[in-house]
Amino acid sequence: MRDLDTAHTAVEPHLGSLEPTLSERKSDDPKANPCEQAEDPFQWFIMEVNYRLDDIVKEAVACSWADVERLANDEYLANDDDIDLVPVVPVLVGGDDVTVYTDGRYAIPFAEAYIRHYERLTKDDDLLSVLAIVAGGKKADAPERDHFKIDDYIIQNPGPLTASAGVAIVGRNFPFHIAYDLAEGLVSHGKKLGKKPGTVPCSTIDFHVLRDATVLDPDETLDEYKGRAQRPFLIGHYAPQRIGDAATTLSEETPTTTPQPLSSWARILQAVAAFDGKKPDDPTQTTGDPFPRARANRIVKLLADYVKVPKDDKARSECLGYVLKNNEKAFATQEQIDNDKQKPDDGKQKPDDEERITKRCKHPICAIRLEWTNALENARGTKALVKALGVLPSKTRLDDPDEHTEDCIEQVRWLLDLIDLSENLPDGYIACRIARDANGQIACDEASGATTAGGTK
Repeated sequence: MRDLDTAHTAVEPHLGSLEPTLSERKSDDPKANPCEQAEDPFQWFIMEVNYRLDDIVKEAVACSWADVERLANDEYLANDDDIDLVPVVPVLVGGDDVTVYTDGRYAIPFAEAYIRHYERLTKDDDLLSVLAIVAGGKKADAPERDHFKIDDYIIQNPGPLTASAGVAIVGRNFPFHIAYDLAEGLVSHGKKLGKKPGTVPCSTIDFHVLRDATVLDPDETLDEYKGRAQRPFLIGHYAPQRIGDAATTLSEETPTTTPQPLSSWARILQAVAAFDGKKPDDPTQTTGDPFPRARANRIVKLLADYVKVPKDDKARSECLGYVLKNNEKAFATQEQIDNDKQKPDDGKQKPDDEERITKRCKHPICAIRLEWTNALENARGTKALVKALGVLPSKTRLDDPDEHTEDCIEQVRWLLDLIDLSENLPDGYIACRIARDANGQIACDEASGATTAGGTK
């Protein structure tokens, strides 16, 4: 929040109710506000915001640290081992900036936990919760005024402040400064989506799993995700309002603008569970039908080619998956395709095959459609995965609601995210986190002993 003067003006009518809280502070308390509200209200306001925010950031880190310790203890106990050290090392905790080292398995859980606790604590603070209105930005049609009113802002009621987290998962010997720059880039990447002008601000989480040690430019590294993945993810209190109709496809549980029983993050984890062959509602149980990793990797590679295709390429809208054998630039009609399908084709050259006039189109969009259709028809776990993906948002539609994009493409764009999440979350985390949303901490503790064998590496 850069315009503190506007923020002070907007929340000034609410400051009177803060005085009883402030009077409880002792004058010798190092955290006591050194300014007097009556003498310099604006300076007092700035100091009060700084003190409160600093306290909340530290408490959110401590709560997230405790969550990771619980995860680590559960994992070590499951392996009949004892944990000697909580795997989180704070590097910077000050103001509203937080940087920590942690074991790669706990990096994403720590980041999500921090955002969850930060939102909860700022929502419960009587000053910072009001500042969330100003931090949310003004409506696009707000009139020009010398002093803005609450009605001019997108968020109308007190609520949590938002945060963006960036997670760089790298090798142990990878240079810290490059990893730090990469994490900073991920935060900026998330903020562009989370604080998109004219929309409700939303917390975000973004991550990168570094498999190549030749990274020199973080921006170039993050550009590789464009069109191939759905990250960064909108999570937290305001996510249901932002996701709205941006789901990848219609389903029985199409998101609405009202909060859902499960958080947006828990719904992503349900998709990871389905991808791994677990029951989305109870990942402690297996279905035995994980999505084929080889097929997932093939589709991800095809997406890399697809994103290079111009938007006006006719294959996107006109190709039915087949072209003419004597002219590969000509799309086959449905009648031609149906006629050829009536002729035998066992993959070998036959006299009848010579009569065929069509063949499979090798265009990336057609290859992706074919892979996904085959998966739906032949891989039993794909239907459960599609159902879990149906309630998740499409980043393309969030960026531009008017851009036409087919459900198939938006669904397969989740595959790279699911691969990375499946391989970089600790055993038991998915079941625990989903149970926390559904039934509270007790259910989370009971689920934490479950493993995600075959997932984390």
